[in-house]
Amino acid sequence: MSVQDILRSARRFIEGYDWIKLLDDWQEDKDSRSWHLHLSIHIDINTPLFPSDSEWYFIADNSFPASEVKVFPSVKNSIQTTLYHQAKNDRISANGLWRLGDICIRENTLNEFSRMPYGSEELLIVSILRTRQWLEAAAKGVLVNRGDRFELPSFRPYNNKIFVYKEDGKSFERWNSLKKKAGLVRLNEHEINEFKYYRPSIFFDDDNNFILQMDWGSYFTKFNEPSQSTIGIWVLLNEVPVIRDWQSPSTFEDLIAVTKRNNISLLDELKNCIFKNEKQFRDGERHFLLIGFPVPEFFGSKNAQIVWVAICLPLLTGINGKVIKGFRCNEMGRWETDKRTILKPDITLDWCDCNNWDSTSILQRGSLPSDIAEMRVLIIGAGCVGAMVAELLVREGVSHIVVVDDDTLQIGNLTRHTLTINDLELYKADSLCKHLAEINPNVSTKAFTKKITEESDLHSFGDCNLIIDCSASPQVLRAVSHINCEKEIFFASISLSLGAQQFFIALKRGCHFEFDDYVNVINSYTDANDDIDPNTFPRDGIGCWHPAFPARMDDIIMGAAISVKTLEHFIEEDNRSSVVLVYSKKQDGFCSTFHIVEELSTEQL
Repeated sequence: MSVQDILRSARRFIEGYDWIKLLDDWQEDKDSRSWHLHLSIHIDINTPLFPSDSEWYFIADNSFPASEVKVFPSVKNSIQTTLYHQAKNDRISANGLWRLGDICIRENTLNEFSRMPYGSEELLIVSILRTRQWLEAAAKGVLVNRGDRFELPSFRPYNNKIFVYKEDGKSFERWNSLKKKAGLVRLNEHEINEFKYYRPSIFFDDDNNFILQMDWGSYFTKFNEPSQSTIGIWVLLNEVPVIRDWQSPSTFEDLIAVTKRNNISLLDELKNCIFKNEKQFRDGERHFLLIGFPVPEFFGSKNAQIVWVAICLPLLTGINGKVIKGFRCNEMGRWETDKRTILKPDITLDWCDCNNWDSTSILQRGSLPSDIAEMRVLIIGAGCVGAMVAELLVREGVSHIVVVDDDTLQIGNLTRHTLTINDLELYKADSLCKHLAEINPNVSTKAFTKKITEESDLHSFGDCNLIIDCSASPQVLRAVSHINCEKEIFFASISLSLGAQQFFIALKRGCHFEFDDYVNVINSYTDANDDIDPNTFPRDGIGCWHPAFPARMDDIIMGAAISVKTLEHFIEEDNRSSVVLVYSKKQDGFCSTFHIVEELSTEQL
C-alpha cells in the first residue's frame, strides 16, 4: 500500500465527527517529503484568540503512522499569536499555507492526553482530537494551571551560535539583590565539534564594577581553553520577555517595548555601555546582548532562578566608519548612525540557542544526594575499576575529583576501560581526568602521576573527605593506615577476585583506619585460588610471562555500580564505623548479578 493510500485510509476516521470539516484532501509537498491535510475544527467556546471554526494543517511524513503528526495553524482563520505549549508563531511556511507555530499534543502536554497510538492509522484522528482539546483549553485559559512545571516561551534560534550559562537558586539571590539592571559581561568562545559555544565568565555593572563570576570546571579552564574572548551587554528584566500572550520578541521594536514595560530604556542602556567601551564594541565583530529574567519552578510559584537568552547584535559602526549626514565621526555620530540605520525597530532579532549548564540543570535526570555530590573525592588507581567508579560518581553529581595513578594506558587495557586508543601510552590519571571533565563542564579534576607508598602524604593531594582505593594494592592500604585526620572522613576500598567472581568492598568512617579485618577476608578467598594453573591466564607480552588479569567489562560495570550504591547507603544510612562486604557473582538463567555472601562490621563508637 502506498503512503497516499495509507493516509487516505487514516482519513476515514474523521467522517463520524460533525465538528471536523475537510477543506483539502492530502497534498504532497515533495520538497519536504511530507503530506498535509487541511481541516477546519469547531469548538463551542468563544475566544478572541481564534475563530470558533479555526483552520489547521496536519503534516505527516512518509513514515506515517510510525512517526508523529505535526499540527500547524493556517495562515487564514486560525491563531495569529503564540500560546502556551506552542512553538513561536511569527513566521509562515515556505509554501505560504500555514504558520510555523506548531502546537504540542504530546502525552505530557495536557492531563487529558493519553498515549499516542504510533503504528496505527488511528494516529491521525487522535491527533485531531487532541488538537480540539488543546483549543478548548486555550479558549478557557487553562493550557497551563497552577502547579504545572514552568515552560519557557520559544526563542527560536536564527544562527548557529550556542550560548551556555550557569544559574541556580544561590545565584538567583545575588541577582535579586542588585539595584543595577544592566551592564557588561565578559564571554569566552570555545569550539566543540565545529560549533561555537559562548559562556559568560564575569559580569560587571555599567560602571565596570564587579558583580558576579560564573565559575566553570576543568573542561573549559584546562582542556578546552577559549579561542577568544569578547564583551557583551546584559539587561535584567523583572518578568519573562513576551508579547502577544506567550510569544518572545521578534523585532528590535518588540524588545524595546518589553524592556520599557520593565522600566528599562534599552537604547539608553546600550548607548551607555557602548560609549564607555567604544574600542571593544566597534572592533569589527558582532557582540552579544543577554536578556535575563526570573522564572519559577512551577506556574504560580515564586521565582527561583534567572534564565538568560542571547541575541547576536548587528555589526556596529566602526571607529572610523562612515556616519550619517549631519553628524561628526565621534561617539555621538557613531551612535546616531547605529540607532537610525542598524538598530532599527523593524530588524529581526538574531536569537541564539541558549542552555543552562549548571549542575542542577544537567543532573535533573538523576543524581546522588547533595551531601555526597559535594564531597571532594580522591580516587587511588585509574584502572578499569577506578575509572568506572569515577565516571559513575561524576555522572551522578560529584564535581571535585582527584585521581592518583602512575601507570600508562596499554592496548590490552581497552577491553575493560573507559579510555580509548587516543589515550594509549599516556598516564591513565591524566587521561581519566580529561575524560571526566568532558562529562560535565562543572567538574574540577586534578591528576597525580605518582605511586602511593607508606611515605606518601595523602593530604598533599588536596582536602578530600572521601578516599576511594581501587588499586588492589596492600601497599596503598598501609599508606592509608598512616593517615591521621583532624576531622572525620570516609574511606572505601574496592577490589575483585580472579575472573571478577567476587567483589570486595571495605567501607570506613573516622580519622584513622586499620585494614587487618579487610585483608584477612580477602586472603580467605584469594588463598582458595592458589592452586590455579598460571598457564591458564592470558598472556600480555612476548618472552617473559606477563599475566593479564582476566575479567569482563560487563562484570566490572556491574561491580562498580554496586560499589557506588553500597557507598551511598553507608554514608547516608549506616551508622557503623566499619563494614567489609563480599559480593559473589551468581548466574541465574538470563540474569547475572552480584549478591552479598559475607559481611563483617564494627559498631559505631
